[in-house]
Amino acid sequence: MSEKQERRITILIKLLSSKPSSLKEILTYFKDYKDIEIANITFKRDKKEMLSRGINIIYELGKYKISGYVSSKKQMRLPEEYKLDLPILFSILNSEKDLRIIDWLKEELKEKYNIDEEYWEDETYFSKSLIEQNHDIILELCVDIIKYMKKGEAIEFEYRKVDNNELKKYTIAPLQIRLHENLYYLFGCVYKKNSIEYSIRNFRVDMIENLKIFPAKSTLNSNEEMKYKYKELAERVDLKNYFKYCIGVYNPNDKEPVVIRIKFTGWACTYVTKNSIHHTQSIPKGIEKEVNIDGEKIFCIVHIKVYDTDELKFLLGRFRNYAKRLN
Repeated sequence: MSEKQERRITILIKLLSSKPSSLKEILTYFKDYKDIEIANITFKRDKKEMLSRGINIIYELGKYKISGYVSSKKQMRLPEEYKLDLPILFSILNSEKDLRIIDWLKEELKEKYNIDEEYWEDETYFSKSLIEQNHDIILELCVDIIKYMKKGEAIEFEYRKVDNNELKKYTIAPLQIRLHENLYYLFGCVYKKNSIEYSIRNFRVDMIENLKIFPAKSTLNSNEEMKYKYKELAERVDLKNYFKYCIGVYNPNDKEPVVIRIKFTGWACTYVTKNSIHHTQSIPKGIEKEVNIDGEKIFCIVHIKVYDTDELKFLLGRFRNYAKRLN
């Protein structure tokens, strides 16, 4: 039996177990909801296969239905070496379960590889930390913003400034959404009237008032939507390299990146040797040892090339007295 027929039978079991359907309704369901074109004879072959498996599919009052309980749980069609990866995959995907595409992916995995829904329950073998606060609404907003990016259409919104909570209206050409420290940030170029400023600004998505955006209209013609060429704008402001020397999401624009040397000791030393604090990180001499009043201690000197901003201070603050900036 082909994989396509296995998929059709799985769909039929689910459909006819919950809702008796006529042949026309079955064919329409496959076409409209599963994007699968099947002929009458295809359904007959699938019905014959189901009956051979002991699945009691009956025809009554013009509709097909499945009588009795049918267990669709079968062995997963998945290579053995990948099965132990599933807890990590499910935990990561469940952390973004508000995305509509996750439901589609679950259905595809179930139909193609017979990964049963019970595997998608909250996983305890592996955990991905993500603080949820209006998470579903924020994700929907991010999806809407991406639609505007793809169409090259400007947006407008009211925004609460993070430093003083002042409410201000902005019109921007959106360029990117970035997830950092469990917060979503929107990057784009601001319009002043109908003129665009060719410098990147960032906005915390959760600070957009009422989490609402609107299509921007030209000040010259209120019926005309403001358009921009996404690729041209991204290249002009060098979006690709914008975060190259950032510690987090802040680029000071008026500063050049500098090489900074940081001494890490004890547990912080082993941490940074296994987990880089920045993609430019290097440790020229590796882990070293020194003797002080507490005995022999390990340390390393990390070099990074970054913008010297408060975000660097926040990063080093996590390591407390186990990190010391040398320049």
